[in-house]
Amino acid sequence: MRALSLPWLIGAAGVRVRSEPDRIRMRLNVLLPSHRSNVVGLLDLAVARDDLPEARRLLGLVSLDDPQQASVHAAVELLAGEITAAEATARGVLQTPTAGTHGRAARARAHRVLRRARALRDELGHTPGDGAPTVVTAGAPRADRQQRQLHGPVHGPVHGPLRVLHVVKNSLPYVQAGYTLRTHAILRTHRARGIDAQAITRLGFPVVQGYLGARSDVIDGVRYRRLLSARGSDVQEYGRRLTGLARAQGVDVLHAATDHVNGQAAMIAADALHLPLVYEVRGFLEDSWACRHGGDDQASSTDRYRWSRERETDVMLAADAVITLSDTMAAEITSRGVPRDRIWIVPNGVDDTFLTEPRTQRVMQQALGLSPERVWVGAVTSLHSFEGLATLLAAIERARSAGRDVGAVIVGDGPARRELQASSPSDGSVRWIDRVAASSARDWYDALDAVVVPRDDLRVTRLVTPLKPVEALARGRLVIASDLPALREATGGHARFVPPGDAEALAAEFDLIDEHRDLGRQGRAWVGEHRRWSQVCEGHLAAYASVVG
Repeated sequence: MRALSLPWLIGAAGVRVRSEPDRIRMRLNVLLPSHRSNVVGLLDLAVARDDLPEARRLLGLVSLDDPQQASVHAAVELLAGEITAAEATARGVLQTPTAGTHGRAARARAHRVLRRARALRDELGHTPGDGAPTVVTAGAPRADRQQRQLHGPVHGPVHGPLRVLHVVKNSLPYVQAGYTLRTHAILRTHRARGIDAQAITRLGFPVVQGYLGARSDVIDGVRYRRLLSARGSDVQEYGRRLTGLARAQGVDVLHAATDHVNGQAAMIAADALHLPLVYEVRGFLEDSWACRHGGDDQASSTDRYRWSRERETDVMLAADAVITLSDTMAAEITSRGVPRDRIWIVPNGVDDTFLTEPRTQRVMQQALGLSPERVWVGAVTSLHSFEGLATLLAAIERARSAGRDVGAVIVGDGPARRELQASSPSDGSVRWIDRVAASSARDWYDALDAVVVPRDDLRVTRLVTPLKPVEALARGRLVIASDLPALREATGGHARFVPPGDAEALAAEFDLIDEHRDLGRQGRAWVGEHRRWSQVCEGHLAAYASVVG
């Protein structure tokens, strides 16, 4: 990372403060003594940390006679994705004369709701009172696709290394998750294959997340470029800046990855520069959002869900080629109108370090402070509610109540950690480890008797294939997973499957670990044959070949 000048640090800090003033103000307010025992202050904090269940619980404690009730109701409506309703409620607050400290606080909160709603509308392409969505449309890729069908690829032959610019939401070293690890592995593999591949992260990243990062980072030879800005959801500005960078770099292909903000910015650049656009669908983020905001049934009818799904579909349809992770995801994309022959599957993979010989389990348990006499199961994952780790904790309690010496190791961090730890057994049978680097993750895999992927049964978990079970199989670990289509595909069937949310069935599997260890060894052979990054990235090359002469 390059050294940062004082003006750059001051400017970056200013961007951070300007980028999320409402959320920062809420966090500061609830720390003040006058707010610590204030239900409304606690509700503001729940909204700031995107905790809808807690916000709804606290809203039920606010009296209907409280002068702030309507404004906090608007804030919770917005958090739940009801953008239009939240705007109406907030405007009602501003139209109602109120006095005193509480009245001023209510009006300030209503203004915050309206500003945030405006930003969401801009991002999701829905201007108030406008019947049609104001989504970015890319005429050039659509015309190019029609011409290519008649005359072959429109982008002329590439002389020298193919230059591909990956447009991604976030990246290492500031965020370590399946998304960023996949990005990094793809870029490294492409560069090893002779492609001039680099990445640009979303407008404002990483400053809007609190990191005063440099304008670019180089990790393992991969360059990540940054676009400093205080307006991370401004798609038009994002597209303009991306266009300038792509032109300066002489890019041959724009390769945007989930979500639609990246896709729309790339569409602007592709249109301006007459470049082919590849869109990589790594997940259906409206469904990920839904599982944290009321569940599939409630959230799917909200403005935010419907508009986000529309924008994702628009980008899929506009792209010259679509890449995704699995057959289950390809089927969903096809159902939205994208021709199957324009979709390429590039599943999650592992690099060769994951296929080195696993270390002796007993030695690794001793090194990590795990009792070798105990059966250890666990998960190495981001701690989101849909991962189903509450089922794992319940299964540990059931097994121990039945006299079996079983413990769990949960490696990772995320929004669900606080609640999970609060419900965790207090007898020391569950170890909580913060997020670790990939090399350390291999240590934990090697120490476990089985890796558990107990995902809940939701639309997102039925469709999207995760990376972690592939890594676990690469280390020869037995995988016990929820019986969901995406998990059967992600593991190649080399796992034990239990009904989602069934703690009793999961606890019963702990008794069968020795009987089924061969599944882990078979899975390791399958990963070595079918899931190395050097193999799966052939799908990228095929997609590029379809759009570049």
